[in-house]
Amino acid sequence: MDDQNQVLKIVQQGFHMTLGAISVATETLQDEQKRAQLVSELSEQLTQSAQQWEEKGEETAEQARRVVEDLINQGSSEPSTSTTESTSTSSETSGTVTVNSNDYPSRLQSLMDEVTTLKEEMNQFRQQSQN
Repeated sequence: MDDQNQVLKIVQQGFHMTLGAISVATETLQDEQKRAQLVSELSEQLTQSAQQWEEKGEETAEQARRVVEDLINQGSSEPSTSTTESTSTSSETSGTVTVNSNDYPSRLQSLMDEVTTLKEEMNQFRQQSQN
């Protein structure tokens, strides 16, 4: 019996939450001031997200550039038998990323994938902001 009461309570809460959300949405759409405020808030949030994505993209591009330069520099120098390590830091993360020279191809691919993902997100944002 206790389980049935719990299920009924959850269903009632879900119904009340849905009804409240519809009520707020209706009020917002009917009130021009609330509607304008909502549009302004959404626009501001999208702008902030785009700015964060751009900063992340710049960081990722810089990291990829460093990795490629390291690969080029390593290729032009004499090969050594010891493992060379390169470190780079990101302003978003407090730690240091250590890259093993044998891991450059996979790290480079990872960075390229991240850049591609960021480009796709930026394109989606631009399409959404135009609508």
